[in-house]
Amino acid sequence: MTSGTAAPSISPAAYFAALLHAFKYVAKPVIGVLVADAARPLAITRAIPVAHATLPSAVATLDLATTMLASYLRDANLVAAGVYVAPAHVDVSGASSKDPVDGNVINIGVQILAALGNPKGFVAVLDTARLANHDKIVLRPLTNGTPSITGPAKSTLAVLPTALPLSSDLFDLEDHLEDVSRDWIANPALYTLLDALVSKA
Repeated sequence: MTSGTAAPSISPAAYFAALLHAFKYVAKPVIGVLVADAARPLAITRAIPVAHATLPSAVATLDLATTMLASYLRDANLVAAGVYVAPAHVDVSGASSKDPVDGNVINIGVQILAALGNPKGFVAVLDTARLANHDKIVLRPLTNGTPSITGPAKSTLAVLPTALPLSSDLFDLEDHLEDVSRDWIANPALYTLLDALVSKA
């Protein structure tokens, strides 16, 4: 569990996956779960994309997600270290948007963490207004007591433009419900490509 004093870290592949979730659904808010090995609960290794719907329509999806994720995390000896959220950053007309993350989204993130057995986990936002800044991590904690998240090195962040086309290989639970062959929890094709990309950075 997050102690409130130690800084969480996030692997390059997990960080890019969360960013790709926001890029794939630019006109909608997104939410996902950041997971870590139970033995190292502050070292995030994977981001699991959950939903890309506006509230309250996402609530039913999130309830289903926590049920499915709880079983997966338990069997894989993983923990939910945190939840990431991102506001929509392009509106339906194509114009840039800077929608704030409202309190309801933060509360839902806290509820997801509680349902997944880590009520002391953190909620973090992808600062969509800064997504073009490839030299800095744009994932920042929203919940009190969580230090800044340690992200990939600047040299690794520089490969983000190369990673963007991989968003077509990313699926969340809503995508899975449209086509059950899409593995939204493991996203194996996406992570194979991301791991190969960041290994060359």
